Amino acid sequence: MSCSAAAGLPNGLTGSSQHTAFQEKYVEEHYLGIGGFGSVCAGHRKEDLLPIAVKHIPLRKVTWTTESLNRKQQELPLEAVPNMAPEWFLANEVHAESSTVWQLGVIMHQVLCVHLPFCNPLDIMHKKLTVRRELSTECQDLLHCCLDEQPQARSTLEEMLQHSWLQQ
Repeated sequence: MSCSAAAGLPNGLTGSSQHTAFQEKYVEEHYLGIGGFGSVCAGHRKEDLLPIAVKHIPLRKVTWTTESLNRKQQELPLEAVPNMAPEWFLANEVHAESSTVWQLGVIMHQVLCVHLPFCNPLDIMHKKLTVRRELSTECQDLLHCCLDEQPQARSTLEEMLQHSWLQQ
């Protein structure tokens, strides 16, 4: 069994740039077992054949911890963080419609721009949204309407559906 298969890595990860960069320098040889949070594999560094151990930690095991307003700690799977609306991080509250519009905006941005608009909580709260210039102005406008940092300024679901870019 390959180490990646034993670790239960999603297919998408094996083609990622991080995984490719790793493969340029190291060789995974065989599965050793499970330890702590993930699977452990034996391998070696290509440059000098130095033996190494590689640990694969499933993304669902990596969490981001935040403290709510009532001082209660909450953990989110790290893979969920890029989709969270800024108000969740700022006030630890979410409103269904504006949060849904935000999440749809994140998905549209990822599909249209081929990357996530924000990668971590600080980006979500403070980074200015950038979109590809090749996109039409109507498309850029829709993304900005969905990903406005102020929930009350975001489009509603109905406004989103009536947007000129979706009507074309």
